[in-house]
Amino acid sequence: MAITISLPTTRMHCSAAKAAGVIVMALALPQRASGAEWTVVPTLAVRQSYSDNIRLATQQDAESAWVGEISPGVAITGNAQRLKLNLAYQLNKTIYQHDPDKLNHQLAASATAVLLTDRIFIDAHSSISQQNTSAFGPQFVDNTHITGNQSTLKATSISPYLHYRLRGIASTSLRYTHATVSSDNDNLSAQTDALMLDLVGDNSGRIWNWSANYNQRKIHDGVQQPVTISNASLSLNFPLTSRLDLFATGGYEKNDYEASTSVQPAGRSRSVGVAWNPSSRTSIVVSAGKRYFGNTYAVNARHRRHNSVWNIVYSEDITTNFSQFLARSRSDTSTLLNQLWQFNIPDPVLRQQAIDIYLGIAQLVGPGASNVNYFNHRYFLQKKLSLSAALSGPRSTLVLSLSANRNTAQTNVDINSPLLGASQSALEDRTRHVGGNASWNWRMSSKNSLNVSVSHDKIKSLNAGRTDNNLVLISGMSRQFRPGVQGTVDLRHIRHNSNEGIDYRENSLHASLNFRF
Repeated sequence: MAITISLPTTRMHCSAAKAAGVIVMALALPQRASGAEWTVVPTLAVRQSYSDNIRLATQQDAESAWVGEISPGVAITGNAQRLKLNLAYQLNKTIYQHDPDKLNHQLAASATAVLLTDRIFIDAHSSISQQNTSAFGPQFVDNTHITGNQSTLKATSISPYLHYRLRGIASTSLRYTHATVSSDNDNLSAQTDALMLDLVGDNSGRIWNWSANYNQRKIHDGVQQPVTISNASLSLNFPLTSRLDLFATGGYEKNDYEASTSVQPAGRSRSVGVAWNPSSRTSIVVSAGKRYFGNTYAVNARHRRHNSVWNIVYSEDITTNFSQFLARSRSDTSTLLNQLWQFNIPDPVLRQQAIDIYLGIAQLVGPGASNVNYFNHRYFLQKKLSLSAALSGPRSTLVLSLSANRNTAQTNVDINSPLLGASQSALEDRTRHVGGNASWNWRMSSKNSLNVSVSHDKIKSLNAGRTDNNLVLISGMSRQFRPGVQGTVDLRHIRHNSNEGIDYRENSLHASLNFRF
């Protein structure tokens, strides 16, 4: 049962998950509205598993084991006039039959506070999760696996910003962001300080509009010299009709990382595009341009129906794992379900609870959960295509995703050697990663559900020729014993094949009880 606290019109203090160490906001903000509502949901998950290959080793070296897990947690949602908070934390204790126990933390937290009405705000985000260190080799699926290829990752950002409107000229936004990413074994440790200025023209009385942007980031990485990334741009927008716009952007960017290619990471940029919004349910934005590393293209198309959501996104950009770990949301699936159920479940708190329950039942795995699947200190050009869909029927929900990434390193391989070793680092000079995920939930009755999830991904080193394939298949049943108490039983099959690395298979059985108090 959720614990709901209504706060009267008084001074309120909030501090989020200091024990998890990741998001801290101690704010004393007077509430002028009639009240503020906080929902606190304690949770507990108990799970027993059996695996015939707990270390994801070759068949000759496979070890079977029983594994127990106990995971207390809490979900907190706060909605006040000056503060909004969403926090989900879980402590996972894993008890092995033959190996030492281990303790992991899981956290996803975000908060937005209003320091001065309509003027000054502050955002904070934080996460703790387990991550594969290398894209090549054993890929753990959950915390029961012991692979030697995993690490706990912590990402935190805090960002105060100022909004101001220059009447008749432009709306301005000035934002400062401090962010850090670190791992428990010091494989990855970096921080960034960024400043961004946005101007959006006031188009009153004009048939066209303009916007300008300047941002600068200073990145401090423990294995290389600090890097400054800056760019400035000016955009013009020309509405052709009420639903069709043309836009053009020009600017200049300068990056001072040590490029491993002959192309210097600086120069002019330009692009043109079209935005079409035929209805409130459909939007398509397409653009093409040129930057210092070559021609660039981008597509962002979304379509929503009463019982389905469809998304297509294509982008090309210089990026790092550091920035991706900071930018990623909880999962693409969570975003899809939020769009799909926003009319059926209008209350955002109840909708998020339904999403959390679905994600827990479906046991989603594979590239649909995250396209960032290994550690890397290097800057690289990423060309990324993702297609996703969620469909809902009277008694079932189907979620589909397909992603394709092509990464080309822009900096020297030596900076990755302490992280993965020289041989592993060279594998990631140029990679192509293609993956797909499908999850189906069928509500057989008001209390019983059938769940099937399958994912497959293929990563190839285009320089070395190594190719690894990963397949995960999960099927199971879940039952709602009473409100707040749910049980699941599922079977899982994992298969990994490599033309140069090891091959392995795993079959496992899992039974769990999940409590929401």
